[in-house]
Amino acid sequence: MQRAQSVPVLASSSHRAPRDREARNRTVKSNGCGADSPSSWQQLHEIRSKLMNTQIFFEPTVEITIWKGHLYAGVWWHPFNAPLAILRPENWHTTLLRCWHPDGAAEVYEPYLVAWNELLTDMLRMLVRPKADVWGLVPVWLRIPPWRKSYTFGVPTEVLPICEILQKMLATLCHSVGYDAADVREDEFHISWN
Repeated sequence: MQRAQSVPVLASSSHRAPRDREARNRTVKSNGCGADSPSSWQQLHEIRSKLMNTQIFFEPTVEITIWKGHLYAGVWWHPFNAPLAILRPENWHTTLLRCWHPDGAAEVYEPYLVAWNELLTDMLRMLVRPKADVWGLVPVWLRIPPWRKSYTFGVPTEVLPICEILQKMLATLCHSVGYDAADVREDEFHISWN
């Protein structure tokens, strides 16, 4: 499996695991490798099943950037003290929205990115606070994805309303600056983990 090309690599260096934790065995063991290997798919299914039955603690952040000619916004979950089954915790994210503009996303939205990042970060912190434990972590249970035959995860019910609020706020901001020309695309919420 490869990382979806619809999302930039935004994992914050301040939330990355120390090198010794990254060195943990985070590979899928199989007799073969790749999509044609039945044992790889079996291992992936077992890993995913274990994660669906494990409480995970999120330390979410929001990031907005210009990427490949459009505005991209996502929530990066940063699973805290991630179980070994989480192969690449730095890649766990949910896309909030993508936005294009005929005049160019960078030209139209770049002046607002810092302020929008601060606004959505403050809103995220405020919305997470009542759900968080004493360490500021949000305990969640993963759900099935919004579509069949997918190895992604559904966004946990504990944080789904947060994603919806952030998405609506940012869509409104994009339209307020981009007027009717803003092409805002909102995907079904899911957690990409690779």
